[in-house]
Formats: sequence, structure tokens, C-alpha cells
Amino acid sequence: MHYYKQNNKKTIKNRLVMLKKTNLISGIFLGIALSACSMQSTKQNPVDVSSTAMQIVIKKEVEPTSGEVISEFSLKFTDKDTQANNQLPVIKFETNFGSIYVVLYRDRAPITVDNFLSYTVEGRYDNTVFQRVIKNFLIQGGAYYTDDSEIPDFGPIPTESGNGLIHKKYTLGLAMWKRNAASRHFYFNMKDNFYLDPKEEHWGVAIFGKVIQGHETLDKIHLVKTDDYLPLNLVNTPIEQVIIHKVTLLSEADAASLLAQTKQKYQSKNE
Repeated sequence: MHYYKQNNKKTIKNRLVMLKKTNLISGIFLGIALSACSMQSTKQNPVDVSSTAMQIVIKKEVEPTSGEVISEFSLKFTDKDTQANNQLPVIKFETNFGSIYVVLYRDRAPITVDNFLSYTVEGRYDNTVFQRVIKNFLIQGGAYYTDDSEIPDFGPIPTESGNGLIHKKYTLGLAMWKRNAASRHFYFNMKDNFYLDPKEEHWGVAIFGKVIQGHETLDKIHLVKTDDYLPLNLVNTPIEQVIIHKVTLLSEADAASLLAQTKQKYQSKNE
């Protein structure tokens, strides 16, 4: 009887631990929605936020929307040219910290890439800001212009997680809006965030691109000082604006040339 009670207590304790871990992970991955809806301002140290503290803040922010599902999606995008037959389009971010070049994987995330390029060719990401920066976690944009007005939205699209692309450092993801839906908010991973990949217990967030040049620009942005931004009820917002002056879809010829240079540089580095 004594042995049974001890083991029963251990079983209950283990289940509680697993439940807490599952809830925490769910809170983190849904937290990638981040500022997709307005967030409650939570005062915290703007620099050197510990991993545990960061996870708790994110979990609190997403509790009101966790579990909500989108059943109808808007897949009507721009009529402008998005290089529909190019499986590896390349985009250029021009920021006040420097330029960033990103290859997009249309073969893995076709809806997400078409959606993102629609915002790009329509100029909706021009003169916007990175509204959220967390050291050793991510850099997020796609919500607001420099005057705090919101970027016009095309509507929700399905989250294309489970496409084989994972949350490695310097990859580009599309933030979740609701449990299975995304929209215009994007983020750069500033470390390997594999717990955001799809798992049995959660949907996961879609990766659709990777930085091929301009890593040093992201490294600089990732170290800016941040604080709460009360006018928009945001947290972890750069004190001095980090501005995306323009996002451009490169011509197919320029994209192919840049990808070839990147491949050659990678091969030389590993010889």
C-alpha cells in the first residue's frame, strides 16, 4: 500500500509537470501572433529579459485568443506581378540599419509566399516599422507604418506549417493570427526556435523564407533598446524606430544571380 501511494503521487506529479509544459509551449507558439491583436502592456526590463520571464509574458498575452480557429480564408491577392512561376523569389528589405535579402520558398509555402509578395508589390510594407524586438528570440514587423497607422490587410490565410521548413536562426516566418490562420505580420528568428515548429500538441507556425545576405543588419537590429509603447499598447518595442523604408521583389535575373553567388560562397566556405 505504501509503495502504491508513493507511485501514485509520482504519477500525479509527472502529469502535472507535463501539463504545465504543454500549456507553456502552446502559449509560446500562439504568442508568435504577438501584436496581431493589440497586447496588454506589461512593464518589464527592456534588456536581458530571461527566457523564463519572456515565455510567461507571451503566455499572458495570448490567453484571450488561444483556441480560436478560422474556418473561412481570403485568398484573393493582388493583380500585380508576383512572379507566379518563380519557385525561389528573392526580396530586399531596405531599413535604416542596412539591407536584408531573403529567398522565399514558394515550393514549400505557396499561399504564404503569394500573400507576402502581394503586400510587397502593393507597397504595403514600405515605410513601416519593426514593432517588436526580443533579444535572442525574434524581430517582428508587418503591423504599423511609421505614423502608427495600421497596414491594410488582405484577410486571413491558412497557416502552412508542417511544410518541412523549421525555425532555424535567420529564417522568416509568418505570424499566426488565430490558431490556424496568418495574415501580414512576419518575423525573423534570431536563434533556433524549434519549439515553434508543428508538434502533436500544437499547430505550429509557418516558415517561408531564409536570409541569404544582410545577417549583420538583423544582428544590429536585434540589439536595440526596447520598452513598452503605450500609444499602441505594445511591449518590447524599439525606443528609436527601426524603419523598413522599402521591400522590393527582385527581378528573376537578379534573384538567380544572387542565389548563385550565395551558393558559391557557401561551397567555398565548406571546402
